[in-house]
Amino acid sequence: MRRRRYTKWSGHYPPGSPSDWVADGHVTCNIQCHGGCGRRVDFRLKALPQDRPWSRVGWCLVCTVCGTAGAVNIVPNWHDRIGYAAPFSKGWR
Repeated sequence: MRRRRYTKWSGHYPPGSPSDWVADGHVTCNIQCHGGCGRRVDFRLKALPQDRPWSRVGWCLVCTVCGTAGAVNIVPNWHDRIGYAAPFSKGWR
């Protein structure tokens, strides 16, 4: 499998860094490939470099299916946020 590198900006990187999301109580993030395969992966934030912004981290991410580097969309997983998770109940709408 060859690694493809895009020459133009091809990812959707949020502002801030993984450490900002960890400080906000998030545990994982969802990363989706925009290189053609559409693969989605949940990734632990503690495993990412905490001292770099998302724009630097995103370019280092390589899809294991299609080999595209940097073409990702990164969003936090809101359902696993520490202190904010609430179970579904009968009254929930």
